[in-house]
Amino acid sequence: MARVMKKLAVLVLLTLWCFSSGALDSKYGVLTADERIAFKALFKKISSTDIPDYNQRFLAIEKKLTNTRSLEKKQQLTYQLILFSRAYFDFANLKKYALSLKELSAINQDKTLGTIADLYLIVAMHQRDREARVQSLEAYLTRRNLGDDFLVQLHFDLIKGEQAQIFKYLLALEKRPELVIEKYYVLHNVRESEKNNTVLISYFEQELELVLAHKFPYLKYAEMFNIIRYLSDFMQENELALELALEYLEQAEKLQDKTELFFAYNKLGDIYKSMAELNLSFASYEKAREAYLAATNYAKSGSSEWLAQMGRQKAMTYIVLGDFKKARASFEKYLSYEQANRIENNHYSMRIEAYFDIQQGRISQGIAKLEQASALMRNSRVHNNYNYLTELAKIAEREKEAVLLAETRLLYFKGAAIGLAIMTLLAMRLAYTHRKKSLQLKVKGDALKHLARKDGLTQLNNRRYWQELFEREFIRLSRSSTNRACHIMLDIDHFKKVNDTYGHIAGDKVIQHLAQLLSKSMRQVDVVGRYGGEEFAILLPDTDLQQAISIAQRIKSDVEATCVVELGQAINFTVSMGIAAFSDELKGPEHWMDQADNALYQAKRDGRNCIRVAEQSL
Repeated sequence: MARVMKKLAVLVLLTLWCFSSGALDSKYGVLTADERIAFKALFKKISSTDIPDYNQRFLAIEKKLTNTRSLEKKQQLTYQLILFSRAYFDFANLKKYALSLKELSAINQDKTLGTIADLYLIVAMHQRDREARVQSLEAYLTRRNLGDDFLVQLHFDLIKGEQAQIFKYLLALEKRPELVIEKYYVLHNVRESEKNNTVLISYFEQELELVLAHKFPYLKYAEMFNIIRYLSDFMQENELALELALEYLEQAEKLQDKTELFFAYNKLGDIYKSMAELNLSFASYEKAREAYLAATNYAKSGSSEWLAQMGRQKAMTYIVLGDFKKARASFEKYLSYEQANRIENNHYSMRIEAYFDIQQGRISQGIAKLEQASALMRNSRVHNNYNYLTELAKIAEREKEAVLLAETRLLYFKGAAIGLAIMTLLAMRLAYTHRKKSLQLKVKGDALKHLARKDGLTQLNNRRYWQELFEREFIRLSRSSTNRACHIMLDIDHFKKVNDTYGHIAGDKVIQHLAQLLSKSMRQVDVVGRYGGEEFAILLPDTDLQQAISIAQRIKSDVEATCVVELGQAINFTVSMGIAAFSDELKGPEHWMDQADNALYQAKRDGRNCIRVAEQSL
């Protein structure tokens, strides 16, 4: 009976959540078919384009700044670093270079850039607190007359967030091609409030064109994330957002970038949770829970703000799944952040507290908090700049209907309890069956995927999958300006003699032993595979020839220092290696492979147990 009541409480809470948030009256997005295609194309364009890394480009500008002696040039480079720092909320560098620009402009007697430096010091002081920032700007304006200086006025409006004013600068900048960095910066800002999806996509594309043409710093994965967030959070396009989020996760896994993995799993959890609320789906809540747990593995890479939001979302997911102990633990983490940042009248936390009241039997208190949370949520929507449903008339009409429905449903709440109990039993049975089948399919799918990619004896990448990764890397390097990489072909010397002397079982152990040595000595980004028989292939991204030679020498020494023991006999063996570095002169991945292969054969001809480098790489 206790279990039945627990399940009833869970479904009641889920139903109340949907009623209070208006989830039952929501629809899957409002994009047209053409807009969906356009967003997918934009996402693919950003994800597949070889864009200069933000940090590398930022460091390159800093290096120029350090090396130049011209005060005027130093001033311009510092100004650029300020804009790039502000575009991606790098407040530490923003403050550093705003102070530097203030000093340089004083030396150069440049009133314009001196004023701009003051404005960005205000931004660095208040960071994301818009209200405090605007107050400080107004106070600054009372002390200083900005005059009619175009650049000063542009930055003042951008910092203040006067979106209606910012749009006019796009037209003005078309007539001033020398202000290309300012155009990039304005495009980056106008996206924040654009309601027309076609225009929004155009802004993304124009900004990307400037980045590629001028090698501006650009956070590629952050922009991919922003598109997913816009589709899921503000347009309710969960199906499309889920498709792109899974692509984003796949790229993050290939990179093994902990920060991107944190954001990818966190956003997946948000999307699954939103889909669960719309469909009253326990299965989707379970997927959300799994995604949030995966994100927790990379929690150190998330900011306090993101971790707090994830804690809030996890709490709601655990509530619906009936695990109130874990829900309370996750919610406490969010509350500590809320209190530290003096966030008051938050409808998110108020709603979660209402569910705890209901679960503990304080029904009337819980319902009162839900009503209050719903009112706060409706008020906050009025001030939402994104207008994520775009059709204002329909929003207003739906809000009125939602209020009437909520009032009616509250009156019939007690009478619906018996019906909900029956629904709960059926839903839990279906959810259990679905989850069991999903887990079985997932296990089988993972096993098949593993079998398709891994070599059975060594558990390294098999030849087919290694070749696929090798060809992808070649394409990436061909498009990249920083195209350092090396490829090593490795072969066990006199392996036939090992098989003939000690047997094939011993030969397999030698191959496995070498595979373990390679796995331990390689970086996460390196790609190791069994190419066939006793031959192995190693791809070393972002590695020059000297580094590759050092790695090969280390492998050679490790092999010489170990042995395989079979039936009491020690089997010593050596390896030969051929190295080929990537170059723009390569005609294709096969050409690169042939170079390393030829170097390997040269090592064999030179007596084995040695390393040779392809002639074209020297």
